Amino acid sequence: MANNRRHATLTLDGVKMEDDYTLFLIQNSQTGGSMLPLAPGASLDDGLMDIGILKKMTRRDVLKAFGMLKKEGRHVFHPRVDYHRFKKLSIETPAPAAINVDGENIGSTPITMEVLPSAVEICIPPSE
Repeated sequence: MANNRRHATLTLDGVKMEDDYTLFLIQNSQTGGSMLPLAPGASLDDGLMDIGILKKMTRRDVLKAFGMLKKEGRHVFHPRVDYHRFKKLSIETPAPAAINVDGENIGSTPITMEVLPSAVEICIPPSE
């Protein structure tokens, strides 16, 4: 299990945070793979995204946080995990770092993402 830490500058709704990080996990829903409670405060319709930030963690810390995750999403209370909600996020790194969405590499940093409320229109046929 590699424990790669990368230096990054995050800008969350205009507030800059610069540090060494182990992992960022950005969610729009409460659960992810295998229905794990990755973002227990997330909501699909609140106009916000959620980010869990694992800061400078040892392998032991990562394993402890994962154990807390499996207990109803309590990883957000780990002392080395920061949990934020945002409308706009930018991530910059000194060297390009891979970005994965659902396990697929979609490019590299820098990246900016922003919530666009009501940007997608969904049509549902009338029920019979």
